[in-house]
Amino acid sequence: MIKSARALTFSSYAAMLFLGIADALVGSAARQIGLSAPQIGQMIATQNVGFGIGVMVSGNFADTHPKPRILMVGSIILALACLAFYRVPIFWVNCLVMFFVGLGIGSYEGVTDTMLLDLHPDQAASYININHFWVGVGKTGLAVYVMLLALNWRASVTQSGVAVLVLAGVFALSYLPVRGGVRSNFGERVRVLTRDWTVAVFFVLAVLAVGIEACSIGIMTTFLVDLRGFSASQAQMGLIVYVAAIGLGRLIVGLLVRSGRVAQWTVALFGAGVPLFLLLSFANLGPLTWLVIFAAGLGLSACLPLVLSLGGTRFPEMAGTVLGALKVGIPIGGILLPFLLSLVSSAAGLPVAMAILPAAFLIGLVLLAVNTATLFGPLPARSQVSPER
Repeated sequence: MIKSARALTFSSYAAMLFLGIADALVGSAARQIGLSAPQIGQMIATQNVGFGIGVMVSGNFADTHPKPRILMVGSIILALACLAFYRVPIFWVNCLVMFFVGLGIGSYEGVTDTMLLDLHPDQAASYININHFWVGVGKTGLAVYVMLLALNWRASVTQSGVAVLVLAGVFALSYLPVRGGVRSNFGERVRVLTRDWTVAVFFVLAVLAVGIEACSIGIMTTFLVDLRGFSASQAQMGLIVYVAAIGLGRLIVGLLVRSGRVAQWTVALFGAGVPLFLLLSFANLGPLTWLVIFAAGLGLSACLPLVLSLGGTRFPEMAGTVLGALKVGIPIGGILLPFLLSLVSSAAGLPVAMAILPAAFLIGLVLLAVNTATLFGPLPARSQVSPER
């Protein structure tokens, strides 16, 4: 059996790498398959439904069952879904396949951070940030790999499916006991969550962080061409710089943040996001725009991992359930803020719509400031969950 904390940590990183690869599957293969824009939207929506269910279910089980076993099941589901993708050229069948892709990557999202909390309780924020760094590597890596294979997406997806099956074998041979041997009652955990206002605050912060990232990445090239006079190739490079800064920022914060300083880092990044995205959105600084793009990516980078770290460490006895609930905000944020940006852009134009980004950071900063004593104070006694008898 594999019991090494280092081996389990690297298996978590591998899982998040494949999460990134699978999450980018539709976008990387859509043109070669011949999917229309509405079909792409339907597939991504179906994947997000599976993702939300996977996160909630796996997060709940993570508090009461060995986490490697849950990740093994999720890996098998994801591997089979990757191997099945567009083997049959029927759209609704492949929508169903994407639902199972969502279930598989949802299990990774719902369990790996919780497993790192168990493995590294004193450095959880550091490891969770590095964990999320690998998602970006996976997304970027698939796009580059498909190009290297001369757009042969089938080969890359098949190889990914086989690799995930190998990862399932690793998880099958891994052992990590349930934290403290506690098996808590699900109903009691839900009652704790519904009574504690901090869970709702963390959820909103997660929605904002994900929404800002989805909006900014989705609109970046259009913004740079239409409002900053970039050429198409320059705008694409600007997007690469921005995404690279997000990944680099997560890695840097992961290496620097220490236990007891997570709250300060969270406030600092949400606070930095306000002026940085105001500059990016409304100040045409010419060549300095490149620097602002990079700085904005750094400012956004670790917001979500830090919020997840705060939630998990505040409720250690039911971290899986808490993180599962918070991570439902990932598909919600990825839909809600881009939809709002689309509405405002259609009604008032893109320059006005860009105000949504610094405004979202400001809302997050206000939430953190108003709830400082509650969010960052000692864990309340009611958050403790008694063992199931």
